[in-house]
Amino acid sequence: MPPLGELLRRFRFLGVPGAPAAAVPADRRALRAAEVSHVLAAVRDAEEDSAAIVARAEHDARDRLDRAGRRARSILARAEVAADAARAEATDARLAQAHQESLHILADARREVGRLEHANAARLDDAVEAVVDRVLHPDAATAATGSP
Repeated sequence: MPPLGELLRRFRFLGVPGAPAAAVPADRRALRAAEVSHVLAAVRDAEEDSAAIVARAEHDARDRLDRAGRRARSILARAEVAADAARAEATDARLAQAHQESLHILADARREVGRLEHANAARLDDAVEAVVDRVLHPDAATAATGSP
């Protein structure tokens, strides 16, 4: 049997001080468990809620990463098509510019050829005239140049 003090501590008053009331034995272990049980239940609920939140967040993160990856691939594909089109357009522009430059160079060359042909024709006329003069007048040509 427990000592008398322990036995008396097991009993507590039910009610406010005043008139005596019936007392019941106090089970401290059960009282502590009852006090903490609702806190522990709330903690369990919070843990379950947090696990569900983490699972949803991980799922949402995977979905967002998948969508971002698909969008990035789509943007990259459009950019590659646009780059190919831009390269083709730039090549066409360079070819057109080169063609125009070649037409200008060809026109300049034709003008130069015409100028040279005209100059050569004039010089040829002078040379033919000089040769004809020498043939027709050999003595005059010798006297003019001073050679026999």
